[in-house]
Amino acid sequence: MIEPGAASKNSQRGALLLAVCTFGLLWFGCADENPAREASASCTLDSECVDPLICAFEKCHQACRASRDCPDGRRCVRGTEQPYSVCQLEEEVRCSRNSDCVGEQVCAADLQCRDACITDRDCPSEQTCAAGVCADPPELVGGVVVAATEPGLGTPCVLATDCPTDLVCLDTRVCGPECLTDKDCWKTWSCQPQGAQGFGRCVPDGYTPPGGDAGDAGPGSSSGALPDAGPLLPNPVMFQADTLAVGESHACRVQDPTTVRCWGSNADGELGLGDTRARGTRTGSMGAGLPNVSLGLGAQLRARQVTAGGGFTCLLSDDGRVKCWGRNDLGQLGLGDTESRGGTQGSMGDALPFVDLGTGRRARVISAGDSHVCALLDDLQVKCWGANPSGGLGLGDTRPRGARPGEMGDALPAVVLEDHVTNLSAGQDSTCAVLANGGLRCWGENARSDLGIPAQPRVMQPTAVDVGVGVVGVSARMYGYCALSGDKRLKCWGTSKSGALGLGDLLVRGANASEMGAALPFVDLGGANPVATVVGFVGSRESVCALSTDAQIRCWGENTRQQLGVTGASIGDGPGEMGAALKALTVVPKSETGPFVAALASSVRSDTFCALLDDGSVKCWGADDSTGNGGILGFADDKTRSGSGTANGTLPPIDLRPYALP
Repeated sequence: MIEPGAASKNSQRGALLLAVCTFGLLWFGCADENPAREASASCTLDSECVDPLICAFEKCHQACRASRDCPDGRRCVRGTEQPYSVCQLEEEVRCSRNSDCVGEQVCAADLQCRDACITDRDCPSEQTCAAGVCADPPELVGGVVVAATEPGLGTPCVLATDCPTDLVCLDTRVCGPECLTDKDCWKTWSCQPQGAQGFGRCVPDGYTPPGGDAGDAGPGSSSGALPDAGPLLPNPVMFQADTLAVGESHACRVQDPTTVRCWGSNADGELGLGDTRARGTRTGSMGAGLPNVSLGLGAQLRARQVTAGGGFTCLLSDDGRVKCWGRNDLGQLGLGDTESRGGTQGSMGDALPFVDLGTGRRARVISAGDSHVCALLDDLQVKCWGANPSGGLGLGDTRPRGARPGEMGDALPAVVLEDHVTNLSAGQDSTCAVLANGGLRCWGENARSDLGIPAQPRVMQPTAVDVGVGVVGVSARMYGYCALSGDKRLKCWGTSKSGALGLGDLLVRGANASEMGAALPFVDLGGANPVATVVGFVGSRESVCALSTDAQIRCWGENTRQQLGVTGASIGDGPGEMGAALKALTVVPKSETGPFVAALASSVRSDTFCALLDDGSVKCWGADDSTGNGGILGFADDKTRSGSGTANGTLPPIDLRPYALP
């Protein structure tokens, strides 16, 4: 099957070519020297291909709308020019890095070139957008493309040490030679040649490694190009933004691996700027007036993820090390004392120690709750530190860790879990982890049925939570959680103040076993036909926002501070407010070309949500902390704002222009 009009277009071009060649026989005999070409033959024009084939990726291809239009199991992919999609040949889909792929395709976890996507509408008909790449539904297992299983090349990775010594962890999170072209590198970074090795190293503009020159990456250089949040990760372990974090009253953004900017409240030094002055409340405090966070290591420490809690911030570096700054009254910084960091001159940069995770241990993912932090380590175990009043550290007691010498490193036990962890979320005084088998284990505060585990006000050890489906993602609220099923639908439980469960009432779910499992309803997001499903979601204090497959944000729960992105009353606490009645936000203009929302961020003590757009910009709405020490919305005032924003229906992005040295 081909696009309507494609055959007539090719026939017209063929007739023109025939006329030209008939005239040209007197001179060149071109009809003999340029015969029409079959499938997979090289081409530059549609007219060079046998009708009805068209020219895409410099080869003749059959046009298609869906993969069932293609023979021999070939996949229907987007062509280099719309509106055509074409049947990609088997030999064209094998890859080890992005530069092996044509056009805008990327090398997915299964070592096949696939169309990059944010939502299903970026893919050919009948395909779904699975963690950043287009796939036919039968190709997915648990909602994602299955990673290649052969050793070495293509092995899933997060750190360079996950790969054999001659390979690095690519920006597609698989092992391979680091780069052949700039396409293999993070954003605006470039591929720097590495002599006769046949591949290069991804470096930032103007990068000169310590003790070397631009042609020698040196010991302080990248161990692999970094991914941005969300869209191009083939098998992410987090469903919220990696490079954008929201705390109780502040936010941080990893703008590139060496640049981190934080704004908002700063009473405890959570912005990491060497003072306690808020940013975002006064004119000139954002954009060129907002300093970068000093990370240390001569500005060569490269950030991969940032997370924020109640007055503190933690950063995960490319090589798996963790630094935390801000409030530290309960050891949440994991430094063996209760001294806050970041609010005085000289407390950041190289003066800020790394968190000791144990001998040889590095982190893959970190998640900050209100006053504790959990890390998924490179051995796929979980360690937590900080406050522990209800057992939220998962160690069978209520003693905090990280506030006294000798409590971190090898002395800090791992949480005992029966399977590898793929996703985790730290909450108010609790934590939940998703296991590789799709199970959900939670521990900590449960007095308000936060964890959905009946008759246990405190859950001192990881305990199974029955939500009736296999789980691939989880996010905390103040007194509850939401989980994402393998088929991209949400279930929420715990308290339902103001309708935070999205079930049209104020009933608590999880106090009784009869309320969980298959009896726990899915959240109805409405949307187009079929019903919108979820690609990203995040909980705040008493609200939840979800990014749907139709590229829309929908929020429900408490709305006293416009945190749902609209003006008016709370949503989800009464009948008829969810489903088709649940309106999408206008955070970004409705457009077929973007920018699109790539990920969401909030925290369990916040009444603010932020969205990371695929052009790198950030937009926030909701509360701005009217105490005068706010600024999290970044608009040089302390006013709440809904996602509806200005008169044209869009919300302006936060000014994060590069800092101008004084």
